[in-house]
Amino acid sequence: QPQQNHLIQGWRNFEESAKPDLFLKRENVVDDWVSVDNDEAFSVVKEVLRKDKLLISPSSAAVYACMKKYPIHGDGCVVGIFADDGRKFKSVYATQNVMSEQEFEDALKEAKHMSELAY
Repeated sequence: QPQQNHLIQGWRNFEESAKPDLFLKRENVVDDWVSVDNDEAFSVVKEVLRKDKLLISPSSAAVYACMKKYPIHGDGCVVGIFADDGRKFKSVYATQNVMSEQEFEDALKEAKHMSELAY
């Protein structure tokens, strides 16, 4: 979960937000809680772009940052779901000093596996 008063859109910190009823019904299937702060999440956006040519959203970056923290034992693996890409976060990335507007435009051209826009 993100830090309190976080900047990660789409995520909730359950210490300051109510848990939705649907989640409460299935909370027992949660294996573990891994926390991430804004800096950890935003710091991996460029790492993933560089390594995998993916322009990811802040929430996807938070997932990746949590995955990096999670211990893998034996032949185990960690699975994370990236809910969206980063194309609509230009101003957020500029405000948080993740990348300049020009770096963002370059990232859009360089990124692979971008879905077609539905609108």
